[in-house]
Amino acid sequence: MTAFATALDIVLKSVATLKPEEKPEQPQNGAGKVVDFNEVNPLLTHLSKLLVNNDGESVQVVDALRPLFAGSNMQQQLTTIAEHLDKFDFKAAHTILLVISEELMAAKDQTL
Repeated sequence: MTAFATALDIVLKSVATLKPEEKPEQPQNGAGKVVDFNEVNPLLTHLSKLLVNNDGESVQVVDALRPLFAGSNMQQQLTTIAEHLDKFDFKAAHTILLVISEELMAAKDQTL
């Protein structure tokens, strides 16, 4: 099993244990606007590729994402990713990124 498949399996098992909320809150930035999935998705995809390749450029992508998630419920998760990158723990950072991506997809699906 590849590292990605293993990480994805961990995330899916974790998500399966979550209790669904009646109306999930959409990620919002500090201005109270909904985070634009179309704006952040390319950065998240790029970050994922960098993390899989243990590329230090991932720090700059996290820094670019910070203002887009400022004040949101995902801001702390980005901080945690940065902390893992400070320790060169790309795998742990990627696992958290998968959780963020899943939350954004769920929020996007709620708006459709």
